[in-house]
Amino acid sequence: MTVTIQIDEAETEIIQKYAAENHLTLSELFRLAVIEKIEDEEEATRLYEQAMEDYKKNPTTYKLVPVVK
Repeated sequence: MTVTIQIDEAETEIIQKYAAENHLTLSELFRLAVIEKIEDEEEATRLYEQAMEDYKKNPTTYKLVPVVK
């Protein structure tokens, strides 16, 4: 698949510098960045769903002040 994106000159320089410093092609850099973003969101969703399951089993909540004391 080929994807075209528009980036301004300043962003282009930053991206190219980062890719070069990390020995990545631009394709590798963008692919890794997109996959990482997707994985992060999937993990956040999984953690949210687990927290909601736990809350439904035990809906006890705490206020911050008593916990800190």
